[in-house]
Amino acid sequence: MLRITPQLNADAAKKYQAQHLSKGDYYLTESENYGRWQGQGAGMLGLEEGSVISKKDYDRLCENKRPDDDSRLTMRNKGNRRVAYDFTFSVPKDVSVLAYTTRDQRIIDAFHDSCRYTMREVERDACVRNRKHGADDDRKSGNLVIAEFRHDTSRPVRANVPDPHLHAHYVVFNASYDPVEKKFKAVQFGELKRDGPYYQEIQINRFAYAM
Repeated sequence: MLRITPQLNADAAKKYQAQHLSKGDYYLTESENYGRWQGQGAGMLGLEEGSVISKKDYDRLCENKRPDDDSRLTMRNKGNRRVAYDFTFSVPKDVSVLAYTTRDQRIIDAFHDSCRYTMREVERDACVRNRKHGADDDRKSGNLVIAEFRHDTSRPVRANVPDPHLHAHYVVFNASYDPVEKKFKAVQFGELKRDGPYYQEIQINRFAYAM
């Protein structure tokens, strides 16, 4: 299953992160897995792919700042700017239970392989807006800044005991490098969100293949 939800401003994005930190040891903690940077756009900002996410770098991106030099990342800097979209992948409950009761690492590895594979497809489809010289279209950029967080439990609801829940968050920041204009610009998320069912099918098929 794939769910795509927006983070509408910096304060909301940080609050969203804080809620996860306080419920089930989410995001920037050591309880399950460190967050890792993914995407070619992240590498262009000095965030090496696969490197551990720091709260400082994450917060800078929420504030539309470059993590490498603290300068403005994209032109649009209004309070209602969409900071990011959270692509959340999860498996059915019975698959989570099977994975953790049998301790079958193949299921876990296949799931995370399928998520990364799908996000590379999302990245290849990434576009930015082109409005130069009277144009009114989108330009393929093919790069994204992605924060990956893996989890094997849900947030505790009853008795503060989390349930097995194999899932992953891919927080895609609203910035992609335009290779023509040579600068970071806002991502055209409309088509990516519209194509959510297509990406979900890619993830499911890849998961089945990896198994």
